[in-house]
Parts: sequence; C-alpha cells; structure tokens
Amino acid sequence: MNAETAVRLTLKASVVLNFVAAYLLAFPSSFLGNLLGLPGDAPLLYSSLLSFVVLIFGLIYAWLSRQPNVYQPLLFVGAFGKVCFFLIGVGLLVLESASKGFVGLLAGDFVLGSTWFWALYLHHSQHNA
Repeated sequence: MNAETAVRLTLKASVVLNFVAAYLLAFPSSFLGNLLGLPGDAPLLYSSLLSFVVLIFGLIYAWLSRQPNVYQPLLFVGAFGKVCFFLIGVGLLVLESASKGFVGLLAGDFVLGSTWFWALYLHHSQHNA
C-alpha cells in the first residue's frame, strides 16, 4: 500500500471516528459517554462547541479524501490536531481529569495523526530529493 492510499483510507476512517466522537462530546451523559467516563455534567456551551469543531473536522476529512490531490497543508493541520488531542488527553489522564477509556479512544487520533505525518514526510522527501 502506498502512502496516498494509506492517507485516503485513514481519512475515511477518521470521518467515522470524528462523527462518533462528535456525538459523544455532544451527549456526554449517553450510555457510550458514561462507558468512556465522560463527565455527564459538562456545560452545554463547551460540549456543543467542541462537538461542532470535531464534526467540522470530520467533514473536512471526508472532503479531503475525495479530492484528486490531498492538500498537504490541510493534512498537516489535521495531523497536528489529532496528535495534540491525544497528548492533551494523556496530560488530563495524568492529572486524573480524564478516564483511561477516553484516552484509549484518543489513541486512535494519535495513530491517524502519526500516519499523516509519516505520509507528509514521505511526500516532502520525494519531492525534495
């Protein structure tokens, strides 16, 4: 599997994961939210806004996966955001403000973001060789 195929597959997987995450963040007191240890009493303002941002990124990933050429700067923003979400989650876990289940879910973001960074590195090294 070449890097572009891997990126397109992971973008499509990220769409699904982002939509699930947007739902969980919008409804943290749902069954799945409780299962992951999300705080059910999160203020509606914050849960709504964060859910919307995650949903928008899911839509961006869907759009990006369908383009003839994957726009590298947008892929970088997505990779950076996904890795940072995971690192923030780990920091919150250390501070005992996030559950292991939630950080486990964010591990998927780390894998996706790392895959995109790898693909960006390969693209950059091939075009600057």
